[in-house]
Amino acid sequence: MQANILYGLVAIGVITAGTVGFANTLTVAGINPIGGNDGTVDTTTAGTITAVTWNEIATADGDIDLDSADVTVDNADGSAHTYQVCAVVSDGGATSSGLSCTITASILAAASLVVVVDLATDVDTATATNIYFTLEELT
Repeated sequence: MQANILYGLVAIGVITAGTVGFANTLTVAGINPIGGNDGTVDTTTAGTITAVTWNEIATADGDIDLDSADVTVDNADGSAHTYQVCAVVSDGGATSSGLSCTITASILAAASLVVVVDLATDVDTATATNIYFTLEELT
């Protein structure tokens, strides 16, 4: 019985020592954003989407579908940047445009540029309810 108590105390001591040792080696300086590859944290982007104009097409069955969007991207800081603009449109059910992206040319400091995001699959304007845009600064 006394041997079991001794083994238990030794086991607790080993677990405690191991935990303290691992804790010292597992500390990190900061959290990187998703997709970060340079070890720095980006808290802001210099760009914003300021306007969206939808391009529609008529289908053979008489519906009007969203085909693409003209997206205006503003670069607000003192350096030129390129951006990736993505869009997803769905009808709240099974029909979705899928993720559709385009990369801008370099946008000069304090300037704007219009880019076209072509939807991979057209979505009926009568049922389009979920519309999402993302903007990622690439350079």
